[in-house]
Amino acid sequence: MEASKISSGNIELQCDKLDLIELMNQTIGEFSEKFEERDLTIIFEQSDTQALIYADSSKMGRIIENLFTNICKYAMTSTRVYIEIKLTGVDVIASVKNISQKRLSVGSEELTERFIRGDVSRSTEGSGLGLYITKCL
Repeated sequence: MEASKISSGNIELQCDKLDLIELMNQTIGEFSEKFEERDLTIIFEQSDTQALIYADSSKMGRIIENLFTNICKYAMTSTRVYIEIKLTGVDVIASVKNISQKRLSVGSEELTERFIRGDVSRSTEGSGLGLYITKCL
C-alpha cells in the first residue's frame, strides 16, 4: 500500500532545509550496533561545510534507513561501506556503496524495481520493496 502511494506521488511532503551530512551521521549512529554485528566498517567522506538540501526530513530519513537496512541484511561481513556526500556547485550528491554477500543475479539497475531481489534464491527476508520505495521517494 505504501509503495503504491509513493510511486503514484500520492503523498504529502513537508519540505524544509536540512543538512544531509547531519542526517547521515545521525542514521549512522542509529545503525552502529547493526553495522558492528556484521563487522562492517563505515568510511564516510563528507564536505567540511553543510550539505543543505530542501527535502522532507522524515522521507529522507526513510531513504537512508532503507539503504542501511539493505546493507545490514545483504552486505558481505567484515567489509567496508563507503558513504560519500559531495557538493558540486548547487548540487548535493550522495552515494552509498558496499559489497554484497552473494553475487547479484540481476543488473544493478533492476535492484530498484518493485519486488526485485538481488539473489533470486532468497525467499525468507523482505518483500523486495525497500529499494523501490527508496527510488520513488
